[in-house]
Amino acid sequence: MHLATPSRRALGLAAVSAIAMSTAVLSVGGVAQAAPAPIPFTAADGSITVQAGYCSIDWHLVGGSGGADGNAVAGAFGGELVVTTEVEEDDEFVLWAGTAGADGTPGNSAVGGVNGSGSWNGISGMNGGGGGGAASTVEDLNGTMLVAFGGDGAGSDAVYGQGAGDEENGAPGITEPSLSRAATAGGNGTVTGTIQPCAPVAPGTPTVNWIEAGNGSAQLQIWRGSIPQDSTGTPVYEYSLDGGAWQPLVTGGDYQYEPTIPGLTNGQTYSVRVQMTVDGVTSAPTVAKTVTPFAPIGAPGGVTVSTSPTAVTVSWTAPTTAGTFPLAGYSIGMGAGEMGGEACTTGADVLSCVITGVASGADYSVVVFAVDDHENFGEASQRVMTGAIPFPASVPTSNGPLATQGFSTGSVTPGQTITVSGTGYAPFSTVTVLVYSTPTVLGTAVADENGAFTFTGKLPAGLAAGSHTLVAAGVDANGDPRYLTMAVTVAGSTTGSGGLAYTGADVAVPAIGGLAALAIGGGLVVAGRRRRTAE
Repeated sequence: MHLATPSRRALGLAAVSAIAMSTAVLSVGGVAQAAPAPIPFTAADGSITVQAGYCSIDWHLVGGSGGADGNAVAGAFGGELVVTTEVEEDDEFVLWAGTAGADGTPGNSAVGGVNGSGSWNGISGMNGGGGGGAASTVEDLNGTMLVAFGGDGAGSDAVYGQGAGDEENGAPGITEPSLSRAATAGGNGTVTGTIQPCAPVAPGTPTVNWIEAGNGSAQLQIWRGSIPQDSTGTPVYEYSLDGGAWQPLVTGGDYQYEPTIPGLTNGQTYSVRVQMTVDGVTSAPTVAKTVTPFAPIGAPGGVTVSTSPTAVTVSWTAPTTAGTFPLAGYSIGMGAGEMGGEACTTGADVLSCVITGVASGADYSVVVFAVDDHENFGEASQRVMTGAIPFPASVPTSNGPLATQGFSTGSVTPGQTITVSGTGYAPFSTVTVLVYSTPTVLGTAVADENGAFTFTGKLPAGLAAGSHTLVAAGVDANGDPRYLTMAVTVAGSTTGSGGLAYTGADVAVPAIGGLAALAIGGGLVVAGRRRRTAE
């Protein structure tokens, strides 16, 4: 007579509510030392304690089988439970392997087998029936955690004889799908398993900001990925071409590197990925970026410039050295001080360019690049300086008014000290102050970080009576000419003429001393870097 339904016995018993009490994951991210080895155990150990660096246990429990009856009919197998639980350091568990129930007395005697022994026991058999097997269990400090039930004993008396397994003797009525009846031969129960180390924490994937083609090479900028907590190792970076083997790239603890990959074939496109390894653990690879190395076209020659108050004309000769890819055109870079960029582009058969919008008084630096049909820049030409751009012969179109300080524009006198100010210029750029009709430079000032300037200087002693215009000439934040103006009236006369008296001053001299010096000192900023593949 069975004391439980077959389906219940097939599933077995497990106190899953107790399992939930021991499922906290131990975080050991960034442990610098090598991961510890798995630790196997058996019920013979009696108890186990979780050490640091271990995060889970793989359990395998088999309950004791029921005993045979007096006619040597085998008892039922015990239950089998295979499950993994998460654990923390210092968790303790007590292990019990249930024994098999004893066999019944032969000859259909009234003496049945006794129950097996364990933390949960079966029931003794009667009338020659086998005893019930005992459960195999795992207990933590809060009580029973895992159970594999014991099997029923066999019964020589079809009505009443076999001993019941422990399932009906105190095991909680909670089923666990991973528990099933053992499929192997009967006998004593077992508790075995392995304490598993925590999985190592991988470093974060590095970032490839850009990759730039070179001559038989490629340069890239990489940012370090996140480093696991408590890591002591030095990041090691590797690269892979077209999904191939990983090769050393750079090793170091800095946040940013710009290493070069050598030995590439010009004209061939490569797919490049990067990964980072710290303490023997490797990050996920970066998303692939493509690059096509190339030999650059040679530098254009014979660069010449000519200037007017409103434009710079640049001419050059074609380069004599071919590159990997055909010539597609030219890029002309022009800058004054720290401002500059690509000022003009032409086709492959056009060897000159007129650049307008130049600033009077500025001394520009000009350079020419050949560009191939893959938008790669070739070698730079020799840099050429324009010299100071002439000031306009007449008052230029105004971009706004000058402000005065301490004098009346309606009546000034030759040789008078004046103070003017204005805004809207490029920060730290040079502003030249002139007086018209005939342009005469009064001096220069340097704009502050906000693009504002103040100038104090004297009007020419020979300035003729009549109407004149003060002009502040410079460049705005975009590098475009900026002119602020103010009309003034000169009282009296020192020359008897309606124009300016000759002062003997060369207007180009102060300009070269101001804007030109800034241009030469700051150098040229041009769009001459080779094209980069970026995010």
